[in-house]
Amino acid sequence: MATATLEAKFLRERGSANGNPDAGSLAAWCPYCEGVHWHGAAGRGDAPRTENRAPHCSDGSGSLFAGIGYDLKVTGRVDDAAEIIPDAPGPQSGKRLWHRVNAQAGAIRRAMLKAIVPRSGWLKQAGAGWMVSTYPAGPKPAWELIGPSGSLKEGRDMITLAAAVYGLPPGIAALRLIEAATAARFDRETAIELMAVLERWAASGAPQRKVAP
Repeated sequence: MATATLEAKFLRERGSANGNPDAGSLAAWCPYCEGVHWHGAAGRGDAPRTENRAPHCSDGSGSLFAGIGYDLKVTGRVDDAAEIIPDAPGPQSGKRLWHRVNAQAGAIRRAMLKAIVPRSGWLKQAGAGWMVSTYPAGPKPAWELIGPSGSLKEGRDMITLAAAVYGLPPGIAALRLIEAATAARFDRETAIELMAVLERWAASGAPQRKVAP
């Protein structure tokens, strides 16, 4: 299974000036955790190499690399781990996109719900009377769609909700939401690839994150 490759730099162990020049650690910036991970250098210093290592991710949401690791590509050495932090306002000031977006996740989902369902909480269409009801976070689904024949679809995410309400494949529904939320416009090839990936996610049971309301 393919995994990510993280660029790693060797940091010489402090106090080793008169000792082994290859004694120290490897430091890599992890884009998933948005932080520095430390790994042993096994006495090989900054010798160019690529090694698969167990992930040190600990953001509490479960690492993308659990069970498969990531590849560390050693490309040199630095004197301070700060040198491998991306030169961007967020990481340089200690801010993480993961934290910032999650702080607003409830508001983002409520805005999506308002766009998907004409009246937040309930949708009643003319005729047969489809209904959507939403629930707070907990053991119940976040939403359920009740059809005129009593058929029931339920879930916790906005993708499968949009797909159920508008009778679309989940991949198409997800593409519409992503483009609307980000103002991105994907070319045909990219859009088809994204839809195929999201269809596989839906077919696997559409696993959900544990989220606050």
